[in-house]
Amino acid sequence: MNLTPLSDKITALVSTSTPSLVNEFEKNFINSQLGLVMHNRPVGGPGEKIIIDGSGKTTISLVSDPEGNPMIKACADPDQFEKKYNEGINSLMSGREILEMLINMPEVEGVLVCSASSFNSFPIYRSRANILLEEKHVSENKWWKFW
Repeated sequence: MNLTPLSDKITALVSTSTPSLVNEFEKNFINSQLGLVMHNRPVGGPGEKIIIDGSGKTTISLVSDPEGNPMIKACADPDQFEKKYNEGINSLMSGREILEMLINMPEVEGVLVCSASSFNSFPIYRSRANILLEEKHVSENKWWKFW
């Protein structure tokens, strides 16, 4: 198991975006907890899972990619990110949950994963998010799995 923080993987990708590094980053992203800034979110206790009902009252902090497309801002390594940037992170989600949320937000083009260790980020666009979600689904249903 690779214990390199997600932020360090983002920093490495800035200088060398080889397919193997991108794949490693994406696999880690899916299973990582990331920080988000949510507005008007329901109040819950520490560690309590809250459900957002889709009424539109709760919104998520968005940023823009270089072309001006709206992106979900996801903060890698949220504890370190919050200490360094004081963004007001108030929600945690796995990378998988963020991609699932993205699929249901047609006005948003992707997720911008921001590093806590450097002022860098890495985008995951909608088309790639669909592929990542499908890959996981296929691997969970292997034909050779013993019951």
